Amino acid sequence: MDGHLDRVRALLSQSGPASLGDSAVALVQAAARGHYSIVEALLAARVNPNWLGDRGTALHCATLGNHGDVVRSLLQGGAAVDLRDHCSQGRGWTALMYAAALGHMAIAHLLLQAGADANLRDRDGQTALTIAANAGHTAMVLLLIEAGAESQGLDHYGNKALSYARNRQGSGDELVLDRLP
Repeated sequence: MDGHLDRVRALLSQSGPASLGDSAVALVQAAARGHYSIVEALLAARVNPNWLGDRGTALHCATLGNHGDVVRSLLQGGAAVDLRDHCSQGRGWTALMYAAALGHMAIAHLLLQAGADANLRDRDGQTALTIAANAGHTAMVLLLIEAGAESQGLDHYGNKALSYARNRQGSGDELVLDRLP
């Protein structure tokens, strides 16, 4: 949590394979704080990158923190790119949905290159595209469209990405609106 790599390595060398499952919490915390070296050490120790806690997975947390190097490391270490945050307070969001909501373009590029599905829907029927449009992230909307995001689908509220883009205060970017049928 505090970035003490030497301590983490010492603890990993003392623990057996049975206790490595407990290290998944440490992986999530290190990812959330952007501690790249610790994430690398934990992944090298074969800690499960897909463990799902109350804050989501390590990939969700690294995405929320906009830690691109950590996201890349997690993806290379076996993190499932489309795993949803089905935790107690989750919305069924993938890391790409968080990147779309926050406008984290570099993270979105990494996730899409790793095969993230831009058309997955959350519990409200929203996709990364509708989330990005609702947040007013024009560049993200264009990226998702170029990645093959479906713009015609309706969420559970009867809205599609165009509706959100048009209703967004101050984001009437005609380029985006023209690309959303």
